[in-house]
Amino acid sequence: RLLRVDERSLIGTAARGSRRASKRSPGREIGAGKFAHDVLSVSQQQLAHELEGHCLRMLLLQPEMLYQLNRFLQESDLNRFDAQDFSGIDYQVLAGIVSQSLEQDQVDPLQFIREAVPETLTTLYIELSESDQGSDASAQKVVSALARALMRIRSARNAEEMEYLRSLQQEYQEEGGLQMEAYQEMILHHIKKRDRLDRAIGNLFQLD
Repeated sequence: RLLRVDERSLIGTAARGSRRASKRSPGREIGAGKFAHDVLSVSQQQLAHELEGHCLRMLLLQPEMLYQLNRFLQESDLNRFDAQDFSGIDYQVLAGIVSQSLEQDQVDPLQFIREAVPETLTTLYIELSESDQGSDASAQKVVSALARALMRIRSARNAEEMEYLRSLQQEYQEEGGLQMEAYQEMILHHIKKRDRLDRAIGNLFQLD
């Protein structure tokens, strides 16, 4: 029976530096929560942060692109865009506001975003909403760039989660654990997700 792990689920930070729990349970150590950034190198964290900023900037400038992005994700058998695609709480708040701007019809989405941004995030919002893109880019190319950035964010996170799972599996096996099925099933889930992400990225290059 395959464990169902939501695509937005991130690996927890349990079992950090301790090998004393020989009866470790996969269910306790691997679950939803923030991804353990300590397994990322500094360069990887910086790249991920830059990708997230690029993705969020495009959505803040053109929130309606979210419709096309979600359509592409659904056609690719991937989860819809969610604020949890971003690792930082500030980015998550702004991403949530973008989604909310399209769920209402009282004001223009851009106006909604401007009015909904908390005062504490005003500086960040201004920095991100400063356009650095040329005006000659077609709508399709902009959406493709947005989708590609999100696919790279998800692919990097999926790869790190899979590596983390494998390290836990090896540690558990060395300690004499007999119930390896949970780890194997979760790794299989991530392999299948990786394949879907690779196909989606390939389709984006065909569109270009």
